[in-house]
Amino acid sequence: MVKGALLQSSLFLVLVILQLTDLIHCSWWWITLPYWLVPAVLLLTLFLLALTWLLGRLLNQFSA
Repeated sequence: MVKGALLQSSLFLVLVILQLTDLIHCSWWWITLPYWLVPAVLLLTLFLLALTWLLGRLLNQFSA
């Protein structure tokens, strides 16, 4: 049950990232953002990916 929810949230996160990268490639909206916001968004995305990965490893240890 928990693994399914984690997998679903991981897939959702991947879809969101793909949508964001598609938006970045298709338009120039990010150039108008403050210079610090673009790396902040990228770092937040990396942090969320790492957190999802760590949660997956933790749940795998408990289920094994």
